[in-house]
Amino acid sequence: MKTTILINPQWQGEGRNPTYYGAQEIKQLYLKDRPFIEVPVDPDSPLDRRHDIFGFDIIKQQMKAARRLLDEAEAKRVVTIGGSCSADIPSAAYLNHRYGGDMALIYIDAHGDLNSPEESPSGLLYGMPARVLLGDDGGLFGDIVTTPLLHEQLIHLAVRGWDKTEWNYLTTHAMRHIPFDQLEADPRQVVDQLKAMGFSRVYIHLDVDVLDSEYFQNMTLPGSPGMKPQTLLKILGHIKETLPIVGIGIYQYAPGGKTNDVFGSIMDFALGI
Repeated sequence: MKTTILINPQWQGEGRNPTYYGAQEIKQLYLKDRPFIEVPVDPDSPLDRRHDIFGFDIIKQQMKAARRLLDEAEAKRVVTIGGSCSADIPSAAYLNHRYGGDMALIYIDAHGDLNSPEESPSGLLYGMPARVLLGDDGGLFGDIVTTPLLHEQLIHLAVRGWDKTEWNYLTTHAMRHIPFDQLEADPRQVVDQLKAMGFSRVYIHLDVDVLDSEYFQNMTLPGSPGMKPQTLLKILGHIKETLPIVGIGIYQYAPGGKTNDVFGSIMDFALGI
């Protein structure tokens, strides 16, 4: 199956633009001669607030452009390079629609990203992607998320900072999650969860801030304690052994000026799915 590589350097969801330059660095250092398609993004656009979201209009415009590129490519498997983690919305939404909802979404992130626009303390979209993909955003992105995820399609891995509103939403809807310390103890837990979910393919959302900053620093939201790189790579390997991967999105990378062995291993995995 051919893989479509989408560069989506949408940074506005975070409210600052290091991830724009991070996506450009990934393109230059790690993609080399691989063909890709790219969403046009202005690194300096204003962030007017509308619908409780900073930069709503420009983000919506970029999402439509990303969805259009994927539709035109008739992409069957997608590797997306962001950008803020809200850049994952059009890619995950496109694949869920293409596969008729028969897709588990593994959300590997230090944060839950489950706030609604009115609940968000920051008004920044990068705290909302999972909620948007569930179609629970008041219809703001309904023309992008044409087939919303069901709650049982989504599992969070390694979140270490739930907002109260996110935790209430997660528990109210009995959504799956595995804390990072449990995954450190037994990375294969993800296999049992995937099998129990009962879907025939999987999409991976990967925010690099899930990693412990002691081992990896090229991220805009460093933190510790967090996941060790070898644990993350084991988890990715277990996923690949369990179900066909139809896509992976990699987000929140901050430029470092040179290649990095940890990130190189992540990119080797992504480009080899």
